Amino acid sequence: MHSPDYVTKESMRVLSPMERNGSALFAPTKSMPRAYQLGALAVVLCMLLHAMVGSTSLPVYPALQPASTCAATGRSSSVYSDGSRFACSRPHSSKLICPCFTMHIAIHLASPQDASDLFTVAALAFGDDEPAWAAYFQGHGTMEGRKLGAERFLESMAGGEHTVWHKAVDTETGKLVGFSIWTIYQHRFITLPIVQPADSYWHTAEDAEYAKSIMSYIMQQRHDYVKSFDGNAVHLNTLAVLPAYQRMGIGSKLMDWGLGKADELGFDAWVEASIPGRPLYEKRGFIFQRDVTIVVPSKFSDRGKKTFASLTRPASIVEAVKGTAFGSSADVAVP
Repeated sequence: MHSPDYVTKESMRVLSPMERNGSALFAPTKSMPRAYQLGALAVVLCMLLHAMVGSTSLPVYPALQPASTCAATGRSSSVYSDGSRFACSRPHSSKLICPCFTMHIAIHLASPQDASDLFTVAALAFGDDEPAWAAYFQGHGTMEGRKLGAERFLESMAGGEHTVWHKAVDTETGKLVGFSIWTIYQHRFITLPIVQPADSYWHTAEDAEYAKSIMSYIMQQRHDYVKSFDGNAVHLNTLAVLPAYQRMGIGSKLMDWGLGKADELGFDAWVEASIPGRPLYEKRGFIFQRDVTIVVPSKFSDRGKKTFASLTRPASIVEAVKGTAFGSSADVAVP
């Protein structure tokens, strides 16, 4: 006797409509034809996909404070446990959904009192993803390494009369969440060799030699670039934003002052960007020039290649994308 496809031969039990519609189809019986098994599985997968896409209760981070209203969009905004911010009151699974992330971010000049926070931002933003940074600021992930790094930042801030530091601050929490370093070259050049930290800063003499060779190569590239423009250029030395605040347009806001200065002076601007960070700068009018692989002594060949992208924003360019958001911001070479 021929049995219906939804009847098991083992028990001859007729499956219920719910079982036939998918609930029991994860464990099809031996008697069920292969085509029916595959078809049933496809139905179940489609049902699950529909449930995931159509759900209005996507997971969100626990809110730390009540929602406030964004003056720019009138939308409700909340701050979540990882520091991220969403401009809509409806639940979100991604920070990329909303267009209004920087409504509570203010840009100010940084001061020497900010040195420790500035270095911490850089350490968290770059991590070990920027090999040149990791080599030059060895141990940046440790308390001692950050203390020494902050001291070096402080020295740099005190001795850089042509260098301008800006910080991005979350006005709701007062937290420093990002910073930029701009250097203005106006009828002046880079003097080589540069003064570098004592070898004792690094764990070993070999580590010191390696790190210094990296910085020497980078500074030679910068020297040649400034010279090619007769000593007139604006350089974005460093741009960093805390990971929890990235892709919110803060990196772009931190570029406003320097690009405005370049326009005021009629100078080119340039940056050494990480390869993944290149699109952020291209959105602000920078044009890719070339990838530069840092050359170090051959005895350090086992430490891998370190490459950055050189981009220039010509003085004549019309910046049609000023204020563009959604850029990664841990993107440039070490100072």
